[in-house]
Amino acid sequence: MTTGQDKRATRAASVLREEILQAGPGTFIGAEDALMSRLAVSRQTLRMAVSILTQEGLLTVRRGQRGGLYTRLPTSESVAHMASVFLRSQGADIEDLTRVNALVAAEAARLAAANPSVEARRTLCDLVEQADRATGSSVIDASLVISRYIGVLSGSPTLTLFTTVLSELARGGYAERILSDSSRIDACRRAHRALARAVADGDQDLAAEVIRKHHERLLGWLGSRRRMVKSSRNLTQTVDG
Repeated sequence: MTTGQDKRATRAASVLREEILQAGPGTFIGAEDALMSRLAVSRQTLRMAVSILTQEGLLTVRRGQRGGLYTRLPTSESVAHMASVFLRSQGADIEDLTRVNALVAAEAARLAAANPSVEARRTLCDLVEQADRATGSSVIDASLVISRYIGVLSGSPTLTLFTTVLSELARGGYAERILSDSSRIDACRRAHRALARAVADGDQDLAAEVIRKHHERLLGWLGSRRRMVKSSRNLTQTVDG
């Protein structure tokens, strides 16, 4: 049950949050006594508000002569980690992840191909070449680096965050279930090379189409795996029966 103090702390956090987002990282926003007076809240309420913002990655507390509250901004990695933990707790499965990623990645690829920096677009080719040389578990890491870079290259903070979240979630054993043999790894590498060429050439429609077809292939692999697991379970039940 929410108490009056909880509500006051939430309101104080909302006021400070807006100030932080406008001020940018590393800005001194006040000492505790000054903030209590300005926000007209008790010390306990202020500390509750500070705790909220600290957990959001927006505040840091410094001690000493120049102590007080200083602003900071959360990183996409920290936000992505928490989002992936939440999605796992809600039972997000690999098919859900792949379907959503198909939509997000296709739009990110389209915008990446429209990035005005030719050098930045060609950097994707370098990442793909590095991924082609990867072996073992590094294959998955290299693939996720490509996905994240596409988000950054799109120039959209929203797509950058979403691609980072989905990449973080894919680390949870999901990627290993898709890239289960060398033929699939080779198919992914071919898709990455086609995507890199399309982005380097600035071909937005082709970049989006490459991603769309790639994710159709991934979903097909997942469907095959699901049918195989179901068949194995039916066989086990028949033997046990």
